[in-house]
Parts: sequence; structure tokens; C-alpha cells
Amino acid sequence: DLRLELAPALEAATAWQLRHSAALESAEGRIAYTEDLATGMASYEELLLALEHVRETLDDDLAQALEELREIEKTETRTRWLLALMAFPALGLVFLLSYRLSVAVAEATARREDEIRARREIDAVLEATAEAVLGLDLDRMVIRLNKAGCRLLGFTEEDALGRPFQDVLHAGLPTLEERRDRPEARAIRSAMDAGAAVNSMDGEVHPRRGEEVEVQWSLRPLVDGRDVRGAVVTVTDMREVRSAERALRKAVQAREETLAVVGHDLRSPLGSISAGAELLLDVPLSEEKKRRQLELIRSAAERMNRLIQDLMDVARMDSGGFQVLARRGELASALELAMSHSEASARQAQVELIRAWPPSLPPVWLDEHRVAQVVDNLVSNALRYTPAGGSVEVGAAILDHGVEVWVRDTGSGIAREDLEHLWDPFWRPEGSDTDGSGLGLAIVRGIVEAHGGQVAVESRPGEGSRFSFTLPGVNQLVRPASASTAPPGSS
Repeated sequence: DLRLELAPALEAATAWQLRHSAALESAEGRIAYTEDLATGMASYEELLLALEHVRETLDDDLAQALEELREIEKTETRTRWLLALMAFPALGLVFLLSYRLSVAVAEATARREDEIRARREIDAVLEATAEAVLGLDLDRMVIRLNKAGCRLLGFTEEDALGRPFQDVLHAGLPTLEERRDRPEARAIRSAMDAGAAVNSMDGEVHPRRGEEVEVQWSLRPLVDGRDVRGAVVTVTDMREVRSAERALRKAVQAREETLAVVGHDLRSPLGSISAGAELLLDVPLSEEKKRRQLELIRSAAERMNRLIQDLMDVARMDSGGFQVLARRGELASALELAMSHSEASARQAQVELIRAWPPSLPPVWLDEHRVAQVVDNLVSNALRYTPAGGSVEVGAAILDHGVEVWVRDTGSGIAREDLEHLWDPFWRPEGSDTDGSGLGLAIVRGIVEAHGGQVAVESRPGEGSRFSFTLPGVNQLVRPASASTAPPGSS
């Protein structure tokens, strides 16, 4: 230890200092110092020897320290080279790790973008679908409701979230017990408990506002991997479908009833023909009675022929093979022809028949006999529903693109819900007790549309009806597309 090596030198230095300080303080001390000079010299030599020993010790320690420093420098150099050699694999490893990390980040970002895109596509599909879609969790709470569901059930999606499904499907029912006891609610709970699917079940929902709605619903488990997370309920509004089904059933029933009427109408004149023929063959009659029987037979045959022609016309219209022979002609002659057919019926019904068209009408494209048939059918219908003392008006007006013809009566009018069915073949108002096959207005529409025109009706119960149709003028650039045209002068 350096302090032990310095101890003799410090003692010699202390003794030397004490000896000289005493010599410097007084004359007696200097005399004593001079007399004992040999002793002082010996003390000085001891001090020099001690200092030399200290210097040698310090030199040895310094040399040892320098040697240790050189060893440290060698070790540091070797360490630097080792670190340098290790740095290259470490840099490669860092580069590899950073590359793998960047690839993983890119894949994760791509997966997230795909998930976001897929979710947006699913959301877009859900929002675009016409069916109501409800997402339910395992507690049967609503976790999703698309726009169609919001419109059908009267909720916003935010308001529906977190509610029990029966409170959303049957919000219009006043009590919780009624909502829970609905067949749809019981079936959904059972299916979710069993983890099963439900296909196309008929039922009803009760929106927040409004009346109950006929629906068809389905349920599918909501699966995430292998775990069931809830269920998806799809609800389809069936009001239009059910209405169409009822209308179809009604149309089929009307067709069957009409065919029964047609059969009866055919049997009646056929019976008259058969009876008249038998009478002429078996009984000798005077010429006058024979003529009367023949007129009855001809009248019955004409009635049968009109009915058969009506059935054939409707069949052609259904198949797209109905045509008219349209040519340039005068509408007034067709109107007069129809009026001549109806005057006797109007007199018999005690209904005034009014002409209300101007003296001169522009020429139009028409099949005169078919247009007269249209007016005749409209007037016949008007006379059928107009009581005695009323009136039926046949009129015409000039339009920019042709001519409008109308038949207006002061009859009983038509219910609003029946207006859209008037032009359907075989259709007659429910509870109607009047004669007719239900083909007249369907034939009217077919003839008018074959001329390139349109039909219309305006009516209110108790205020009469106004049926109208249009015919294109000869100045139209295009002739009626569905009409077969004949050259002028042909018949």
C-alpha cells in the first residue's frame, strides 16, 4: 500500500523539520545544531534515502500501472474488433427483423383494410336490401338494424340497439306479456336456444306506429369461427305479395264466374235457336210467325257471335296478336255509327243520349268499326249503370296530338278501389248484379292501345263516371306502332 511506503519518509521529514526549526528559533539552538552537525547530516541522508525509496516505489507502481493500461488497451482493441465483427451479423439480423416487421405490419394493414372493406360491403348490402335485418346477441338484444328494418318497424338504429328483440318487432303491442307471447317471439327464442336455423315462417310484426304487417321471417345463427355469437333475423314485408295473391285469387274467381256467365249467355241464345228451329220443323206456321221465329234465331245467333268475338278478341290481346286496320278517316262517322247502335237501348232505359262533339273534327288514324265498337261498349256500360231520367254524353275535343273522345254519365259512379281493376279482363265489381261478361272494357283498352292511344277514367261514387280515350291525328309523324294500316279507300 502506498501509505505504508510513505510512512518512513514522512517520519524522516518530520524529524528533519523539527531539528531545523529548533535551530532557527534561538542562538542556543543554532549552536546545538552546529555542534551536532554530524547527527543532522545523518538525519538528512535518512530523509534522502526515504525519498529515494518512495520514488522507486512510485516508479514501480507507475510502470505496473502503464503495463496494466497497455493490457487494457489491448483488451479494448480486441473488444472493438470483436464488436465490429459482431456488428455485421447484428446489422443483418436487425435488417431481417425490420423487414419481417414491415411485412407483418403491411399484412396486418392489408387485413384490416380488407376487413373494413368487407364490413363496408356488408353494410352496403344490408342497407340496400329491401328486407329488414336484425342482428341479435346471445342475450337476444338487438345489436344491428338496417334501414329497411327502421322503415318497417318505426325505429332508428340507435333507438333499437340494446332493446329486447320482441320490443322491436312488436313495439305496437301495449304490454310486455303480449310481445313475449307472440308466436314469432317464441319461435325465435326456441331457435336461438337450440342454435338452429328457421326458414321462411309466416307471421306478423307490430310497428311502433301503424297497423300490424304481414311478414315472412327467417333466422340464421351468427357464427364467428366455431363460436355462436347470436342470430340474424330477416323480415320480409309481404303486404304487396299478399295483396297480389288476393288480387290473383279474386281475378281467378272472377274469371271462373265470368266463364260461368259466358256459358249461361251462350246456352240461352243457343236454346232459343234450338227451340225456334224445332218449332219451324215440327209445327206448320204462317209466314208471319215463321219470319218472327227466324228473326229470333238471327238475334240469338248475333248475340252468340258477339260474345264469341269478344272472347276471341281478349285471347288475341293476351297473346299479342290483336291488330286493327287503321287508315286515315273521319271520327264523326264512327261516333254516329256507335250512337245508332245505342239509341234504341237508351230509349228503352229512359236515359237521354247526348251528342257533344264539334261539327268538324280533324282526320285521325282509325279503324272505323273498331272505334265504333269502343264507343258502343262505353255507352252500353254507361246505360247499364245510369238510372231512368239520367243522361249519357258522348263528346270529342281536339288535342295538340290528336283527338280525345269521352263518354260521361250521371250514374252511380265507381268506388275508388275498383278503378285500377276496371280494364282487367273478366273483372266485375264485387256484388255486381248487372249482366255482362267483364270483357267490354278490356277490349276497349286493347283496341285503343292498338291505335296508339290511351284510355282513362274519372269517377266518384254517386257522381257518375267519365271514360275517355285518345286517337292520334294524321299529322303525327309516326303511325300507331301496333296497328296494321290499310291504304286509303280500302275497307
